[in-house]
Amino acid sequence: MYVSGYAAKHGGFFHKHGLDVTMASAGGIALAIPAVLSGNAAIVVTGAGMSANAVGEGARPFAELPQVRRR
Repeated sequence: MYVSGYAAKHGGFFHKHGLDVTMASAGGIALAIPAVLSGNAAIVVTGAGMSANAVGEGARPFAELPQVRRR
């Protein structure tokens, strides 16, 4: 799930496009969405259920990018 982000960072993709990216753990699945909503993170990788729960609990709706994987 996370390998594409690390590959892009270490392969120079972000740098090539002028992006200064820092990758870090939110500390657990339940902490990823609060990190975005508080402004401490711009993008997180988490399940759609966590996003739906946040909006259901009153968070302002935010963009979610699905990850599509082939099996």
